[in-house]
Amino acid sequence: MKNTRTPSHVGIIPGGQRRWAENRGLPFGESLSAALKPALELLKACRKAGVEQLTIMGAKAAPELSPEDAQAVGKAWTAAVEAFREEGASVLVVGKEDAKEFPAGLRKHLKRTGSGLKVNVLFGYDADWDLQGLKGGELRTSQIPDLELVLRFGGRRALGGFLPVQAREAELIVVDDLWPDFHADHLEQALSWYKNSRAH
Repeated sequence: MKNTRTPSHVGIIPGGQRRWAENRGLPFGESLSAALKPALELLKACRKAGVEQLTIMGAKAAPELSPEDAQAVGKAWTAAVEAFREEGASVLVVGKEDAKEFPAGLRKHLKRTGSGLKVNVLFGYDADWDLQGLKGGELRTSQIPDLELVLRFGGRRALGGFLPVQAREAELIVVDDLWPDFHADHLEQALSWYKNSRAH
């Protein structure tokens, strides 16, 4: 029987990648490559814990990025999505797919592909863009259900526009460690805290 105190839907805001690179004297692109391993570790940890759905802020709409950085971000998240699929996840990508910087490799995932643990990747996402869909009757992320738990990496104590409707009732845990330093213990500790908070 599934532990009803385990959140069925967990959100991840993977902050601190640029700081991680700067701390090591590395170019920004190096942090993106380093983020692939923790993303896969997160997927496996969620599956082991019984989490049914995972939503990750892959990349916000960021017009201030240089063309080189924008290309690096797109390449990194295309690789991550393909790795999720190889691990047996059911993947959906949601974001401004009409933007010129939206990677061609992510377009085939604009409709959910595969089966297994559901992974939603927000790419080129913007909360205002999402909410503007209400003018047509529904959120542009209407296929993503409400979140129960959100982990924000990098120490910033704000949601940063992450799924404002679905996250409105979610518990928020701020992790001071930077995203490339993620390990399964981060998730295990968050889930333990969540379960304990629900026990009282």
